[in-house]
Amino acid sequence: MQPENVRTAADARRIVEERKLDHIKVGVFDNDGVMRGKYMGRDKFFSALEKGFGFCDVVLGWDSNDQLYDNVKYTGWHTAYPDAPVRVLPDTCRAVPFEGDMVMFLGEFAEAAEAVCPRAALRRVLKKADGLSDEQVRHVMVDSGTSILGLVQHLAEAERYWFGHHVAGTAWSADDEYGMDVPADRGATGR
Repeated sequence: MQPENVRTAADARRIVEERKLDHIKVGVFDNDGVMRGKYMGRDKFFSALEKGFGFCDVVLGWDSNDQLYDNVKYTGWHTAYPDAPVRVLPDTCRAVPFEGDMVMFLGEFAEAAEAVCPRAALRRVLKKADGLSDEQVRHVMVDSGTSILGLVQHLAEAERYWFGHHVAGTAWSADDEYGMDVPADRGATGR
């Protein structure tokens, strides 16, 4: 089985078994869109596919320089940075070049942490865009110039950058970064 064909927890288990992996890479995104990951033993990964796993919620309370925010409510010194529940997303399976048959999966924060989870934010934006016309998703309604399509583009590009460039080693160019400015030839169809 190829990583891009993994869709379910059963598929994820199958690819790990086929590749005889004794550990798997799993990553989550912090609030700045930086992917934070860890290796997970095979048995723990299989359990996490069904029940989820814990990941220290400090990543939801610091910046890209690992400096703690002092004005957050979800996590901080007042909560002692406990583990937050994370669910594994089987359909995010990707090969990790330069590490043999290694694969990686993304996770997203669950339960209360879902309110501040970057992947959950992407999901919420996609839900708002569902059923809207191209004109509607491009419509700017705030002074910053942000549109729903701009948010989707920005969130998806951040994930592609961290997963593709930093994990998979694909080339990256500043020309590939559009931020919130969506080129006219980039349609909203197929979203």
